[in-house]
Amino acid sequence: MILTKMELMELTGGKRKKEIIAWLKAEGFTFRVKLDGWPAVHEAHVADKLGAPKQAVRKPVEVRLDHLPGAKHGKKAQESTRPA
Repeated sequence: MILTKMELMELTGGKRKKEIIAWLKAEGFTFRVKLDGWPAVHEAHVADKLGAPKQAVRKPVEVRLDHLPGAKHGKKAQESTRPA
């Protein structure tokens, strides 16, 4: 998972993307700059750099879409089970 803007602010103590990027560079973090100008830092990299235990890394969130029309049984939204 990629750190959120709030997590980046908390990690670096900065508020603006330019100062956050400068801090990450100065501290030797590996990151990419996204199209919106904010750095993308993987939380596992932060955990490694800070010496945090592996259990501290968040688990991926399961996204459930079965409540949407056509989501059941792998059917597309355009398909209908009604006879024509």
